[in-house]
Amino acid sequence: MMLQRPLLPEDQEAEAYWANREFKKFAITVTAGPAKRPTHHEVIFVQTRTPERAIECAQGRLGSVIRGARFSVKLATARELGCVPT
Repeated sequence: MMLQRPLLPEDQEAEAYWANREFKKFAITVTAGPAKRPTHHEVIFVQTRTPERAIECAQGRLGSVIRGARFSVKLATARELGCVPT
């Protein structure tokens, strides 16, 4: 299941940055369990062409199958990639 959330200004910058690139870096958030107290929470970064393929790659990187896992995918922001203002 893929979840959507509203775009923040940081996410809008990421959309603009990755718009003209064939391969994009995605941040996939994997959660399982109750929404308020998840039993599993992990962020996986992958570089692919599409968000659907990013989820497939993230599923492959998980060590084991996580029952009831929810995947939220978005373009990676500069902050998430470790960039700092200079």
